[in-house]
Amino acid sequence: MDTGQNLIARLNIQQDQYLALKDAVTRQATHIRAMDVAGLTTDMAETRSLMRKVRDLEADLRPLRQSWHSLGLDREPSERRVVDELVDNIRETVEEIQAIKAENETLLKSRMGDLRKEMSGLQTQGKAALAYQGPKSTERAAPPAKFIDRVTE
Repeated sequence: MDTGQNLIARLNIQQDQYLALKDAVTRQATHIRAMDVAGLTTDMAETRSLMRKVRDLEADLRPLRQSWHSLGLDREPSERRVVDELVDNIRETVEEIQAIKAENETLLKSRMGDLRKEMSGLQTQGKAALAYQGPKSTERAAPPAKFIDRVTE
């Protein structure tokens, strides 16, 4: 496979990985809104895995991109157009991912603030309820000691 076709094949794989990454990041918003920690954890693990794959593929692509630029003048215009379109699509997807991640961060901060308020309210309610309950059953005074006077004669 020549450099151009190899580059196009790898760019297609990279584009697919970025699209999968975008899906995982988009799903995170749903889990943040629902405060679904298990779902969020799963999506974050998937995101890390996809990021490693993207990073590894990027390292593989670096020499191809360098040779493409040095040999790009002798490539067919249709091949150059395909590479340019793929690169543009990947850049657009990366920008969308960054925007979604920023929205998720804002949403997560908001939800954490809401959760803190809710927890604070529950603590306040709990303290107030305890104040009206009086001593707990474990704290109740023991029955008075009974002394039996025995006459020992």
